[in-house]
Amino acid sequence: FSGLGEELDATERAGADIIHLDIMDGHFVPNISFGPPVVKSIIGKTSLPMDAHLMITDPFEYGKILPIWASKS
Repeated sequence: FSGLGEELDATERAGADIIHLDIMDGHFVPNISFGPPVVKSIIGKTSLPMDAHLMITDPFEYGKILPIWASKS
């Protein structure tokens, strides 16, 4: 995940108009993806609006970072 900033830049340069994350916790659905530390680390790294599809058992785990994310998008 250390190159996410560069990947976000490349995505924006390629013409993307939004960043979408599928967030999975391995409980609600069997796959795992971006956890709170990763989501928090990308806030402010792109000027593109961001949205997320939450497939998680405990949305309150994300309760502190999603409002910050929303204020940046």
